[in-house]
Amino acid sequence: MTRVVFVLPDLRLAGAQTRTVDLAEGLAADRVDVDVLVLLRSVHPALERRLSDAGITVTRLLHPMRVGRLLHTLATRERPVVHAAMPTAGVVGLLLARLTRGAFVYSYTNCLHRHRPFTPLAAQDAVKTFLEALLAHRSDALHAVSESVGLQLARTYPRAAGRTHILRHGPTMPGSDASGSLVPAPPLTARPRLLCVSRLTPHKRVRDALGATAALKAKYPDVHLVVLGAGPEHHVLRSLAHRLKIAENVSFTGSTPNVDAFYEWADILLHPSLYEGYPRTFAEAVAKRLPVVSANAPYAREGHTPGHPLFLARPMDPGSLADGVVGLLGARCGPPTDVGGDAHRMAALYRTALGLAAP
Repeated sequence: MTRVVFVLPDLRLAGAQTRTVDLAEGLAADRVDVDVLVLLRSVHPALERRLSDAGITVTRLLHPMRVGRLLHTLATRERPVVHAAMPTAGVVGLLLARLTRGAFVYSYTNCLHRHRPFTPLAAQDAVKTFLEALLAHRSDALHAVSESVGLQLARTYPRAAGRTHILRHGPTMPGSDASGSLVPAPPLTARPRLLCVSRLTPHKRVRDALGATAALKAKYPDVHLVVLGAGPEHHVLRSLAHRLKIAENVSFTGSTPNVDAFYEWADILLHPSLYEGYPRTFAEAVAKRLPVVSANAPYAREGHTPGHPLFLARPMDPGSLADGVVGLLGARCGPPTDVGGDAHRMAALYRTALGLAAP
């Protein structure tokens, strides 16, 4: 295996995209040629800079000449492995793999759309459900990011069970980038210090983290919550903070590549999301030895590392989250956990896919 092409819908600061950059860097360090193909214009400068420093080129689908050069390179060298995540990028990746006679690996990074709890199935979800089924049957190998996602795949698409490989990402150090230093620093006098790293969408339930902060304020007037992330619920959540009378106790910092500083500041990570595959923030909290209060969901139970403090709160229950914070204040984490190793395990999966792909 000499070349891997990652296909993503965009390259924003989000879990799947950032983890792909981690993986690409690891493969490049092992002298594998790596390319990244992005469907949309949304490319975060910090992630593109990391890839460039590793000698990896980011090609945008909207630049036909660059895409043509990539296709020519792939067609004139050894068979590539094309690895995609998320349904629309998966379809493009599948076509690219077949055009270049390469192997195709598709990552299921979250619950299948048809099985997402507490979420009505919208029209776009029906389309994505169809695409997920297509990719399950057409991929040379499937990558599931957790045991629960792998079990969903096996039950929903039995014919794909033999091609499904469960590779859960190990502890991951959070990003540290000087370009993110302009984000306002959270107050050093706050206690307890709560961190919620999340895209601001309904199923992430950041509103529950705000509710927990309001519940804690009566006992801890100096409590402070940092919400690190961006998304369509930004203004709704700001309004909710004002209605709960905790606007001064919450900082909305947006997205930043300088995440490490916030993990250093925090006492506890709040993760109230209803469903995930295996959230990057869990891996980062383990690496930084930060206690976690999470919604009681499969991803949280699977992501628990022995010796790492974890409280499983009732889903959609801010009071339960607040109880978890009180219970974990002052909790001690286990010894540091080794990080890295994902690139080596994924390379083994790529070799398997090449062996299964039709020449």
